[in-house]
Amino acid sequence: MTAQRLPVILLWHMHQPQYLDALSGQYTLPWTYLHAIKDYTDMAAHLEGNAEARCVVNFTPLLIEQLEEIGGRIAAHLESGSELPDPILALLGPRGSSCCGAACGRSASR
Repeated sequence: MTAQRLPVILLWHMHQPQYLDALSGQYTLPWTYLHAIKDYTDMAAHLEGNAEARCVVNFTPLLIEQLEEIGGRIAAHLESGSELPDPILALLGPRGSSCCGAACGRSASR
């Protein structure tokens, strides 16, 4: 008996709720950029590592909008020092905890 191959196609559907607070302009949760810097790039690396892999990757319009908006705001921060769009992301910046000051129990100056 000859073993037959079973063709499999993976479908990765990427979606993200809207985490941007319309009033403050800040993201309420960090998942969009955290997934972007880890999970989405890891998935692309796995596909690049296997030339015979077949996959459909679907990004929802809202997720694409958030990734573009966060990317633009990070670029603006790097160019001009403008505010980062997320308090947790801001902790990674050069000013560290100055984004939240006393609200997180730390001094704004280091």
